[in-house]
Amino acid sequence: MAGELMIKQAEWIRGAALSDDACPKYRRCFGINKIIKKAELYVTAQGVYSAVLNGTRIGNYVLAPGWTAYEKRHQYQEYDITDMLTEENCIEVTVANGWYRFKGPGLSDKMMRRKGLALIAVIHIAYKDGSEEYIKTDQGWEACASELVYSDLYNGLVYDAAKETEYSETVVCDLPKDNLIPQEGEIICEHERIKPASLITTPKGETVIDFGQNITGYVEFRVKAAIGDRVRLSHAEILSPDGNFYTENYRSAKARVEYICRDGEQTFKPEHNFFGFRYIRIDEFPGTVREDNFTAIVVHSDIKRTGYLSCGVPMLNKLFENIIWGQKGNFLDVPT
Repeated sequence: MAGELMIKQAEWIRGAALSDDACPKYRRCFGINKIIKKAELYVTAQGVYSAVLNGTRIGNYVLAPGWTAYEKRHQYQEYDITDMLTEENCIEVTVANGWYRFKGPGLSDKMMRRKGLALIAVIHIAYKDGSEEYIKTDQGWEACASELVYSDLYNGLVYDAAKETEYSETVVCDLPKDNLIPQEGEIICEHERIKPASLITTPKGETVIDFGQNITGYVEFRVKAAIGDRVRLSHAEILSPDGNFYTENYRSAKARVEYICRDGEQTFKPEHNFFGFRYIRIDEFPGTVREDNFTAIVVHSDIKRTGYLSCGVPMLNKLFENIIWGQKGNFLDVPT
């Protein structure tokens, strides 16, 4: 209840100069000149967010705050940031469309009509001298269009690592707070990391990586590039009978990642999106494609496994393993 009272003291904010299509990044810099006893961040957003404090990601929750009927139940999260604070601090929160604004199968146009992606947050700092400080979202925060140029759960994303961001003012929004609730379910987080099983050249001449397992998650890649070079990846669950890359079962979903490089060696993972896949096609990549440049990361709700089976029938063991993987792939916040 304390967290609920705290976050409701803050204001919902949006970037004053940003379009509704932008994936915003919000920023607040502040100093501390006392000894900290404890510091906590309470935060949520219209969309999915990731928060960074002094260059370090806060928490391991990806795709926060998850998917709920936002108008009725909008979860916020609490993070202990005591050990992350220094004398001079800067918090940045990037927000992408996520489930808040997309049109999936059977979903109405209402989701696409939702306005720009707002943020609400408060940092509560308790000092050892007994005093307290609250750093709340208000017009003292800044916003810019983030490096995430485009993000959609079905079509994928475009990320420009070379983009120069320019912060400007925020405005306070008259948005409801009575629907804000503490995190109720298990968080979504990263689990297994899977290296490629093989690198394939298909009969069509496509360069394809097979991870050997159908998963829900995303691919982390490492690349050495010049500014403006691009990495383009497409995802697929199966190959066609003749061994080519196959995406017809995705229907209209493009399921692509486009990454515009900065200069030098860099690593990227699209943590504001997720895909169901076993294969990726390397549509564009600077330099030589090597298997060790790519890692598939399994993402699902942090559910506790309670059932195990092992017997002398290999096919039954494999069936049970397939069931477990099926649950992992379909328990991403909302069981599907």
